[in-house]
Amino acid sequence: MAKGQAAMEYLVSYGWVLVVVLASLGILMAMGVVNPTKWFPSHCEFEDGLYCADYRLNSTALVFVVHNAFEIDLKDVNITVVSNDGLCNESVWVGDLLDDYSTGILVFCSGMSMPERMKGELRGQYRFPTETVVHTARGGFTLHREG
Repeated sequence: MAKGQAAMEYLVSYGWVLVVVLASLGILMAMGVVNPTKWFPSHCEFEDGLYCADYRLNSTALVFVVHNAFEIDLKDVNITVVSNDGLCNESVWVGDLLDDYSTGILVFCSGMSMPERMKGELRGQYRFPTETVVHTARGGFTLHREG
């Protein structure tokens, strides 16, 4: 047997093993036995000077703690949460958010129980005390339900 033929047989046999392993994993994922989203942590992020100090998803609501890191007070703060599946689209009026302070936000999505995993967009609208222009900080979240 030539060296080239032996090398090809070696590669082909390991290639079939790889195909079988990937197909098995795909079948298990399709059946719901293996859930790859559980391997990735929850996250929440804003652009600009707002950030998520804490975040979680429980059986009844989304919980966010939004922190002001602008080094100036914010006026008329409003946070909007929109899930990617379109089932949750809620706004929460915060009012004024002082410099270097955080505020907790509970978001109850109308008429729905919370899924195991929720992904979506955050929009924080605010203005600075010396301006009348409304600014928008955009962000996103991926949360896994606790408990």
